[in-house]
Amino acid sequence: MNPVMKLGSKPWGWVLGLLGVALVGCGADALTASTPLPPLITSSDIPSVVNRNGFLELGVSVSVPGRIPAELAFQVSWSGIEVQTLSAAQVNCVSGEVSCTTRFRIRPPLSLVPGSYLVSLRVFDRLGQSAVVTGTVLLRDP
Repeated sequence: MNPVMKLGSKPWGWVLGLLGVALVGCGADALTASTPLPPLITSSDIPSVVNRNGFLELGVSVSVPGRIPAELAFQVSWSGIEVQTLSAAQVNCVSGEVSCTTRFRIRPPLSLVPGSYLVSLRVFDRLGQSAVVTGTVLLRDP
């Protein structure tokens, strides 16, 4: 009997079949375990009115399994017209943490005219996954 198995033989096919099942199983588990869930905004406070030259004070609690990034941590969008990007430090969160409850103030962009805007507050993780919450804000002259 020849000790070398031919690729088409039953024992060789059985070994390849088991190897394929093992690799597929490991691959699926590895993908699931290595990709954290996206961020989640558990609560938020977006005021309904702000003076044009005043501050908009935002409150938010977030869960970020993929960790809070240092730079692109939050974005505030004013009806998609203006976007303000904020670091973790600017919103009083700690880079690398998995949760944060904070209140922070930003000035409305000077280019905006008085009116009603859909303000979106978006939080990011280190993978670029995000969550968003929105509220309508009336920007008015003092």
